[in-house]
Amino acid sequence: MADLLDAWLKLGLDIDDFLSATPRLYMLVTRAAVAARHRADDGMIHGAWLGAILGRAKKIPALDSLLSRPADADDDPEMRAAEQRAEMAALREVMAAQGRTRSWSEWRES
Repeated sequence: MADLLDAWLKLGLDIDDFLSATPRLYMLVTRAAVAARHRADDGMIHGAWLGAILGRAKKIPALDSLLSRPADADDDPEMRAAEQRAEMAALREVMAAQGRTRSWSEWRES
């Protein structure tokens, strides 16, 4: 349990959320936090690399060619939808356990 808490805290997540997380929610949250950290790291590396390359370029490429984003090979819409449904189910479970559920009409009125 201490290793799980240690990993959770190293990702910069709140201890109260850890204490109320189900095993499934723990897995989803830590996986998402690690992916977010990898994306941030990749962004910094990409920025540094691009800055170094453009600093040596004789002709700067068009901005559109630099901003284009290739399709993500892992971006399967059905898989993403399934993951989102699982995340929402886990969130509903935690919210219900904490007594923090509201109906749609209560939500709109708040």
